[in-house]
Amino acid sequence: MISLISGTLRSLTLDKAVVDVSGIGYSLLITPRTSTHLVLGAEVSFFTTLVVREDSMTLFAFLD
Repeated sequence: MISLISGTLRSLTLDKAVVDVSGIGYSLLITPRTSTHLVLGAEVSFFTTLVVREDSMTLFAFLD
């Protein structure tokens, strides 16, 4: 289980953020409200929930 991700915010859309953690980019699904609190290039930390399905693995991210 991945419960926390911290690193540099490299990409941002209304529903997705990419966080660079030691050279590995994690794609995280976020809410539009969360995206308004983020700045590209900033150091960020997210609590996460990993949802595993038959055809996908999705990380949902939350600021608190």
